[in-house]
Amino acid sequence: PTVSLTAVIIGVIAALSAVVFQTILITTRKTSGDTVTMSFGVFGISLVIYGYLALADKMLPRRLAWLGMVAGIGYVLVTTGFILGGPNHPLTYVGGLASIIGYPAWAIWLGRVFLRPS
Repeated sequence: PTVSLTAVIIGVIAALSAVVFQTILITTRKTSGDTVTMSFGVFGISLVIYGYLALADKMLPRRLAWLGMVAGIGYVLVTTGFILGGPNHPLTYVGGLASIIGYPAWAIWLGRVFLRPS
Protein backbone atom coordinates (compact mmCIF):
# COMPACT_ATOMS: atom_id res chain seq x y z
CA PRO A 1 0.00 0.00 0.00
CA THR A 2 2.83 2.44 0.73
CA VAL A 3 4.47 1.93 -2.66
CA SER A 4 1.12 2.23 -4.41
CA LEU A 5 0.20 5.44 -2.58
CA THR A 6 3.65 6.88 -3.26
CA ALA A 7 3.33 6.05 -6.97
CA VAL A 8 -0.09 7.72 -7.12
CA ILE A 9 1.17 10.86 -5.41
CA ILE A 10 4.22 11.03 -7.70
CA GLY A 11 2.09 10.42 -10.79
CA VAL A 12 -0.48 13.06 -9.87
CA ILE A 13 2.17 15.66 -9.04
CA ALA A 14 4.07 14.89 -12.26
CA ALA A 15 0.93 15.09 -14.42
CA LEU A 16 -0.22 18.33 -12.80
CA SER A 17 3.22 19.91 -13.09
CA ALA A 18 3.36 18.91 -16.77
CA VAL A 19 0.00 20.60 -17.33
CA VAL A 20 1.07 23.77 -15.51
CA PHE A 21 4.50 24.02 -17.17
CA GLN A 22 3.08 23.22 -20.62
CA THR A 23 0.42 25.92 -20.19
CA ILE A 24 3.04 28.46 -19.10
CA LEU A 25 5.29 27.45 -22.00
CA ILE A 26 2.49 27.86 -24.54
CA THR A 27 1.05 31.10 -23.20
CA THR A 28 4.14 33.03 -22.14
CA ARG A 29 7.20 31.19 -23.50
CA LYS A 30 8.81 31.90 -20.10
CA THR A 31 9.61 28.37 -19.02
CA SER A 32 11.88 25.72 -20.36
CA GLY A 33 10.59 22.79 -22.34
CA ASP A 34 13.01 20.68 -20.29
CA THR A 35 10.79 21.13 -17.24
CA VAL A 36 7.80 19.76 -19.12
CA THR A 37 9.88 16.86 -20.42
CA MET A 38 11.11 15.98 -16.92
CA SER A 39 7.52 15.96 -15.65
CA PHE A 40 6.55 13.44 -18.32
CA GLY A 41 9.56 11.29 -17.40
CA VAL A 42 8.51 11.19 -13.75
CA PHE A 43 4.96 10.38 -14.85
CA GLY A 44 6.40 7.52 -16.89
CA ILE A 45 8.17 6.16 -13.82
CA SER A 46 4.86 6.14 -11.97
CA LEU A 47 3.25 4.22 -14.87
CA VAL A 48 6.00 1.61 -14.66
CA ILE A 49 5.39 1.27 -10.92
CA TYR A 50 1.61 0.95 -11.44
CA GLY A 51 2.15 -1.71 -14.08
CA TYR A 52 4.58 -3.65 -11.94
CA LEU A 53 2.26 -3.57 -8.93
CA ALA A 54 -0.70 -4.65 -11.07
CA LEU A 55 1.37 -7.49 -12.50
CA ALA A 56 2.72 -8.62 -9.12
CA ASP A 57 -0.65 -8.44 -7.35
CA LYS A 58 -2.61 -9.77 -10.36
CA MET A 59 -5.03 -6.85 -10.00
CA LEU A 60 -5.33 -6.23 -13.75
CA PRO A 61 -5.04 -8.41 -16.83
CA ARG A 62 -1.41 -9.35 -17.41
CA ARG A 63 -1.19 -7.75 -20.88
CA LEU A 64 -2.75 -4.54 -19.57
CA ALA A 65 -0.12 -4.32 -16.84
CA TRP A 66 2.64 -4.86 -19.40
CA LEU A 67 1.14 -2.26 -21.73
CA GLY A 68 1.17 0.29 -18.90
CA MET A 69 4.83 -0.46 -18.24
CA VAL A 70 5.67 -0.11 -21.95
CA ALA A 71 3.92 3.27 -22.05
CA GLY A 72 5.76 4.38 -18.91
CA ILE A 73 9.11 3.26 -20.30
CA GLY A 74 8.26 5.20 -23.46
CA TYR A 75 7.84 8.40 -21.44
CA VAL A 76 11.14 7.75 -19.66
CA LEU A 77 12.89 7.13 -23.01
CA VAL A 78 11.50 10.38 -24.44
CA THR A 79 12.86 12.27 -21.44
CA THR A 80 16.22 10.50 -21.72
CA GLY A 81 16.40 11.25 -25.44
CA PHE A 82 15.67 14.94 -24.87
CA ILE A 83 18.35 15.13 -22.19
CA LEU A 84 20.96 13.34 -24.29
CA GLY A 85 20.38 14.95 -27.65
CA GLY A 86 17.13 16.84 -27.99
CA PRO A 87 14.07 16.09 -30.08
CA ASN A 88 15.99 14.31 -32.84
CA HIS A 89 17.71 11.75 -30.60
CA PRO A 90 16.81 8.10 -31.43
CA LEU A 91 15.55 7.47 -27.89
CA THR A 92 13.11 10.34 -28.32
CA TYR A 93 11.67 8.65 -31.41
CA VAL A 94 11.49 5.17 -29.87
CA GLY A 95 10.06 6.46 -26.60
CA GLY A 96 7.63 8.71 -28.40
CA LEU A 97 6.33 5.81 -30.44
CA ALA A 98 5.93 3.61 -27.35
CA SER A 99 4.18 6.32 -25.35
CA ILE A 100 1.98 7.69 -28.14
CA ILE A 101 0.66 4.23 -28.98
CA GLY A 102 0.93 2.60 -25.57
CA TYR A 103 -0.58 5.21 -23.27
CA PRO A 104 -3.91 5.78 -25.07
CA ALA A 105 -4.35 2.04 -25.61
CA TRP A 106 -3.59 1.42 -21.93
CA ALA A 107 -5.92 4.20 -20.73
CA ILE A 108 -8.84 3.02 -22.89
CA TRP A 109 -8.36 -0.60 -21.88
CA LEU A 110 -8.04 0.38 -18.20
CA GLY A 111 -11.27 2.38 -18.45
CA ARG A 112 -13.05 -0.61 -19.97
CA VAL A 113 -11.79 -2.82 -17.14
CA PHE A 114 -13.01 -0.34 -14.53
CA LEU A 115 -16.44 0.03 -16.19
CA ARG A 116 -16.96 -3.71 -16.58
CA PRO A 117 -19.61 -5.08 -14.21
CA SER A 118 -18.04 -6.97 -11.30
